[in-house]
Amino acid sequence: MKKRFLLFIVFLLLICSFGCAKSDKIIHHSIVDMIYYPFEEIMKRANDAVLAKCVKIHDYPEGYREIEFEIEKRYFGEESGNILVMPDDDNTTYAVNGYSYESSIIKYEEGQRYFLILSHAHTPVVDHEEYTFIVGFIPVEGISEKSLYYGKTPAESEDELFRELTKSVENMDSYLAGYDASNNPPYNGRKYIETDNEEEIIIGSDYVLTIRIDIKAFDKVTRDRDVYYCTVLNDIKGTCERGQELIIVFPKNRVKPGEEYTVGLHLPYSEFDEKKPDPSEYINPKLLIPSSKKVFLSMSEEEIIAVLES
Repeated sequence: MKKRFLLFIVFLLLICSFGCAKSDKIIHHSIVDMIYYPFEEIMKRANDAVLAKCVKIHDYPEGYREIEFEIEKRYFGEESGNILVMPDDDNTTYAVNGYSYESSIIKYEEGQRYFLILSHAHTPVVDHEEYTFIVGFIPVEGISEKSLYYGKTPAESEDELFRELTKSVENMDSYLAGYDASNNPPYNGRKYIETDNEEEIIIGSDYVLTIRIDIKAFDKVTRDRDVYYCTVLNDIKGTCERGQELIIVFPKNRVKPGEEYTVGLHLPYSEFDEKKPDPSEYINPKLLIPSSKKVFLSMSEEEIIAVLES
């Protein structure tokens, strides 16, 4: 039981490091305490801001939901087509400055338009760019009555900027259009190495290891990924002891227990972190993520060593 709880915490750290919906969550068992940030401060943490229409709510048999939006106007952030946003669990209760609210009070509806202030993450947890809502619900229709910030309507909110912006659609549009996001990180997490060239993947990866797949570490939490305990058979790049146990995220249905692979991997940190982590500081078993979508390498150990020595 203790080991399972440790692994759950490790995976939460992975998800948070690639862009939580609510920045700076502190998790104590089933209770979530959230630091209150003024709207102005939240904007400094945003990676994307758009005006968009909800076109589809996807409920997956694995037990999670994504809301698909068609972007009508982008204020800042990376250009994209339709985006999929991961909402909070409907049963999650947040406690903010003594005010509690259920996330289920926030309801996005197909066909309706919204101002979205988002955290955008490059993450190994899903096979597409991941967006999460930063605290706030701002519908175009009924913006001054239906908007919510930390569960409070504009009339209830103590945040003066939020109250002012939600007085009208024009106020919100003008604010976002004039917002200077040049100092905001463009995204959270680490991008995949954007190539199938194995030499470039080898050079760009934190680790190149030969590993054996053991047993699954997680199930439903990982959505369209499989996470396995693995045993290090050989560390070709990066230091791992032979026989060391790792936790590694893989594309779904691509590996089986007992099989051996040579893989290119990264430590799970954001490339915008001021201080890069010391590999020795990671919880044991260490958690590693694919460095590219071509996670499995076909080159022999000798060929890989030749690349590293060239």
